[in-house]
Amino acid sequence: METCRTKIEEIFQYIAKNIYRYSYDLFSGKYCVEAFQMLPSLK
Repeated sequence: METCRTKIEEIFQYIAKNIYRYSYDLFSGKYCVEAFQMLPSLK
């Protein structure tokens, strides 16, 4: 399983497109889980 660090760029690219939805999760670390759940649909 890949860690957040190996996918940090893809995660932030997704967040950048949805910053208005995930800005509050950035500080709780929840963004990692949310991003990983959405990454497969991006490819």
